[in-house]
Amino acid sequence: MKRYKRFLADVVLDDGREVTAHCPNPGRMSSILPTPEAVYLTELPPDPKGARKLDFRWELAEMESGFVVVNTQLANRVAQRLLNEHDTTKERLSLTPDCRVQSEVTVKTATGKNTRFDFFINHENGRNCYLEVKQVSLRAADQASTRWAAFPDAVTARGKRHLEHLISLHHAGHRCVLFYVVGRGDVDKVRPAVEIDPQYGATFQRALREGVEVVACRLAVTPEALSFDRFLPVDSFT
Repeated sequence: MKRYKRFLADVVLDDGREVTAHCPNPGRMSSILPTPEAVYLTELPPDPKGARKLDFRWELAEMESGFVVVNTQLANRVAQRLLNEHDTTKERLSLTPDCRVQSEVTVKTATGKNTRFDFFINHENGRNCYLEVKQVSLRAADQASTRWAAFPDAVTARGKRHLEHLISLHHAGHRCVLFYVVGRGDVDKVRPAVEIDPQYGATFQRALREGVEVVACRLAVTPEALSFDRFLPVDSFT
């Protein structure tokens, strides 16, 4: 029915009940809203401590062109499975059999500030790798027959800061990767959303020039599962 205060959405269930669900997506969701054809929720188990106020979480939106992942928290779970278990992803990222994948790692950058990255990949015989995951749900305007996915869909100081820290760590001798997980099947290529956040776009272009790697994969999305579809090309959109 409506989404408000960013993290709340009022939904009518199949049985006619109206409920308020948690919307785990801080973006504008401009290519999903105002009205998807249907939404898919998870009904959460009772909280014995009573700390959770909502009984439902919004996971997917069904659009005319297919399903779109709404829950941004799913991207890291997907990435972890791909890094640990998916041979095609391991090959694309040049992960060796002896590598060890750690999640939620805090590191001090050259600027002296602590920052947390989604994954740290340790190779016994090679450079360590810091990898940051971003979920992409925005479908931007098509151009020259290209169906574009773009990130971000709202101004993101945090995303810009992550790029700056990846650049800093790369200059310190580490391998650094930005990993876009595209949660919709109706796009063919990924770019920074410079029309939404020009500063992020400029920092993205700088990161590419200075050696940060950018990889994007598209998911096949259904209510039953999220699965790897294929890698997508990334354009700096200069």
